[in-house]
Amino acid sequence: MSSIHEGLQGHDITHIQNFNLASGAYRLVWLGIEDVPCMVALQDRTGCTSIVPRTVDYYYTHLFTGQGALGIRDSAGTLVAQALVKNEDDTSLLQNVLVDPQHRGQKLSSHLIMQWLDLVKESGISFAQARVRIDNHSSLHNFLACGMDITQTIPSPEDSRHLVHVMSKVMKEGYRPL
Repeated sequence: MSSIHEGLQGHDITHIQNFNLASGAYRLVWLGIEDVPCMVALQDRTGCTSIVPRTVDYYYTHLFTGQGALGIRDSAGTLVAQALVKNEDDTSLLQNVLVDPQHRGQKLSSHLIMQWLDLVKESGISFAQARVRIDNHSSLHNFLACGMDITQTIPSPEDSRHLVHVMSKVMKEGYRPL
């Protein structure tokens, strides 16, 4: 596990774990190996066509190699939103932001993005990045509303048939990405 990821994974998120919205109470959590079946089930419930679906093996490998995943559980404990966090060098990448269709419209995606940005900043990582398919207008709106900027439009590294906007945010004053 990289020291950057340890900084995020070990970060005390107690002060941001519980929050209430008009639709109910939610809890922000770090997801672990034991959550992989719930992560796959959420992915299946979303029916999302604007992300590259992940396999069970992908989720296990992602978590076993020291990367992270943030999740939001509802008051019944059901995983209703998730995002994968991948850290390399001095950059944190947020991937596969998913929200259960029954919980959409509650700004859970924006909440995940903002909490991730707060954790990135507090951990000392200099640069935050995400990739959003250009036809995923809802996700694009959420990242822009959370203060990220479109810095490039490129073929998706995961599926070159689709273009993605590279969303970026400098987290440390004076940092200049390559």
